[in-house]
Amino acid sequence: MKRIVLFLLVNVLCLSAISQTAEVGVFGGGSFYMGDLNPKVPFHNTKMALGGIIRYNFDQRLAVRLDGKYGKLTGDNRDFDYYSHMADSGQFNVNVLAISMIGEWNYLDYFIGSKSSWFTPYLFAGVGFHMPTLAKDQGERDNGVEHTMVQGTKAEESALKDFIFPFGFGIKLALTKRIGVNLDWTMVKTFNDDIDKQVEFTPENKQWTNGSTNDWYSFAGITLLYKFDTRKKGRCYGMDRDY
Repeated sequence: MKRIVLFLLVNVLCLSAISQTAEVGVFGGGSFYMGDLNPKVPFHNTKMALGGIIRYNFDQRLAVRLDGKYGKLTGDNRDFDYYSHMADSGQFNVNVLAISMIGEWNYLDYFIGSKSSWFTPYLFAGVGFHMPTLAKDQGERDNGVEHTMVQGTKAEESALKDFIFPFGFGIKLALTKRIGVNLDWTMVKTFNDDIDKQVEFTPENKQWTNGSTNDWYSFAGITLLYKFDTRKKGRCYGMDRDY
């Protein structure tokens, strides 16, 4: 884990040296889980999520960002009819911190401070790691069923289990010479079943989750950004010609 953090920090420092502009932003929105206890319904049980980003823009189409988000993920088998035949309930509450390095591609020319290139849809994808932890209410009993942590197998305890693959889409809006707003939806693929595995077995040894499938979760919301100019003075880069 320490090596991953060091790798991300070194990349941020290197990118700051070659980028044209930088942006710092705060994220607010929601997070939700999709997996064995919610295989089909996006935005079900959405909980509040917070975060922040540091973005470096290479030109009007390409950018990279360091992204950190924190949210709560919940699941409950009683929410869907295909679990109605089960007598007992299975649910979980997990807090997750996700940190990623993400590349971005703008469909249109865009930069904060432009009067003509003030809007674009964009796509993004990257790699990172996450740290899911039990929420404080996870240990509570529900209809006599105690939700407990289940030990993983040796395969699940490999180094890959902490990695995530975030990707998604959104739109960027330039509001003023220094202020911008992003609206986006991030889908996160994990490489383990540790999130809903918290409730894999009830005391009667009834299995709620499928250990052979990996979990997914998402963040969606709005990011408010402030632009900094990282270019050397006296050079013309074409990213402020419209303002």
